[in-house]
Amino acid sequence: QTGSGKTVTMSGLGKSAGDDPNAAGMYSLVADEVFACVSEAAAKGTALAVRAGFFEIYRGKCFDLLNKKKKVEVMEDERGQQQMVG
Repeated sequence: QTGSGKTVTMSGLGKSAGDDPNAAGMYSLVADEVFACVSEAAAKGTALAVRAGFFEIYRGKCFDLLNKKKKVEVMEDERGQQQMVG
């Protein structure tokens, strides 16, 4: 997978692209959309809180990038939903 563009897809082209709106990566596009929805809800009188996690999956292991790359386990709960544990 080396050189396939994964980092650019997720992070975007950064400062080298200037103000090109097509240079944004998935992180900033998703953040823009989430906070646009929060602003829209606030304008209608609904208060929302946003929580986020940032994880890396590398060689089958999952790491919390917001907590010093602490290793976490991905477990399935009784409802069949995946949960990060650790």
